[in-house]
Amino acid sequence: MIKKSEGVNKTLKSAYFPFTYVSGDLIALVNQYVGPFEVYQPLAEQTPVPLITAAQAGHVDVRIPVRGEEAQILEAARRSQDWGMAHQGHMDAFKVPAGRDFYNETFAAEIRSEILGTNTRQAEPAPLYTSRLFLYLAQEFDRQQSALHEELTASDLNRKQMFSDLKGDAETRLPGSEKHSPEDLGEYQTRNRIASWLRLAAAEADPPSALLTNSRAVFDHLLEFVPEAEIRQTFDLGQPDEAFKQDLYNYWRELAAGQSSDAITPPAETALTAEAAQMQLTVALLPANSPADLLEKLLEEEQKPPGDSGKADRMVLNLLSDKKI
Repeated sequence: MIKKSEGVNKTLKSAYFPFTYVSGDLIALVNQYVGPFEVYQPLAEQTPVPLITAAQAGHVDVRIPVRGEEAQILEAARRSQDWGMAHQGHMDAFKVPAGRDFYNETFAAEIRSEILGTNTRQAEPAPLYTSRLFLYLAQEFDRQQSALHEELTASDLNRKQMFSDLKGDAETRLPGSEKHSPEDLGEYQTRNRIASWLRLAAAEADPPSALLTNSRAVFDHLLEFVPEAEIRQTFDLGQPDEAFKQDLYNYWRELAAGQSSDAITPPAETALTAEAAQMQLTVALLPANSPADLLEKLLEEEQKPPGDSGKADRMVLNLLSDKKI
């Protein structure tokens, strides 16, 4: 049985959520505005290169709370990808037909039966094993999408340079309709991403109390499906400011400790004016005292009535996003 935290940690930890792949550019962006953060990995010895590089520089802390069965999970992932190629024409387990969820019992049994070459119902693997397999598949999907995004962004820059050279104007911009915009990868398998990540983080002896995401879909899902979740503050982010980072950390810690809102002073926004700010940080409060507690609230069929959210400690959810003009 997963143990739940008995209170907020003295040293509050923040983790990128619910993804296990982070590009070098995104690592730099989060460090610029928030500071170093944790990234969880589903398997040992499979950490993506950008994370290894960032960990060596002290920009991320790579966490692997569960080890073992790596070979079996890698083989299951390979077979799942082979199944997807044969049945769907691609390897993305995330792009299943509408209404067919990765963890849908019928769909999962169909994949499992064909992979094993039998119609006999097999014993279901442990939830943590399944979560690690899912997160590894998600990591590969996200890595591929990140590489595609980098290629398309480079193509945009090349076209912009070409038009600038033709017009003799260094300020030439591509029309908005022709520019590549990155997808919100959290829109794919949102609930399963969240549940799998929380199950993995719940196995950590000292789990995080602050969650960071750049996925609007993930942020909105938690606000919709976790009773009493609430947005507390939105910050316009200007120039990187070390004082703001420290004040933000203290703000998170006080929120997570369940202090009265009247006693908490949010950090002042960074020096750049709101009109010039390009990024925003939206801070929400979740009525859960640990990843295990939050997972339980997401999975339970009957939600607790308002006002009954257990212990006073909370988790802090943060969305880092482009500021909408």
